[in-house]
Amino acid sequence: MSTRDLRDLHPQMYLRVKKLLEAMDRVLELSSDGWSVFVTDVWRDGAEQDKLKAEGKSKAGRGQSPHEVMKELETWVAGCHKDGEDRFWVPCALACDFAWRKAGVVRWDGPWNLLGAVAVEVAGLEWGGNWKNFVDRPHVQMPNWKDVARLVGWTAFEGG
Repeated sequence: MSTRDLRDLHPQMYLRVKKLLEAMDRVLELSSDGWSVFVTDVWRDGAEQDKLKAEGKSKAGRGQSPHEVMKELETWVAGCHKDGEDRFWVPCALACDFAWRKAGVVRWDGPWNLLGAVAVEVAGLEWGGNWKNFVDRPHVQMPNWKDVARLVGWTAFEGG
């Protein structure tokens, strides 16, 4: 299962992605090429992550992706913990994927370098198009995402 709802992002990631999308809208409005960019994937579960790895679309398997980060709800928020035994988790993704639309058609050959430059320079994100071993142009993520994930209590990538 995966979502494209920006509310499933960590709050700091949400602000950065909103900044990226707003900047891209302004830049693309100035061009006459007719491109628009949109979010295709925010949070995904471990089964979906394993599927993408098996298809060669991701290098990360279950528990290794910033798309999978979850945050435990506080007792007062959930209101239904029983003696601290029950734990409730919500999506808190630290990554986001994009695609392009032109003339109403979804496309994967858009101006990725533009998206990457805006992601890095304007929104302060890490862009998968800059990676050397596994180039992932549709992907952006929070720099040092594992440190942020630890802060919200998600350590699946450490095997725990």
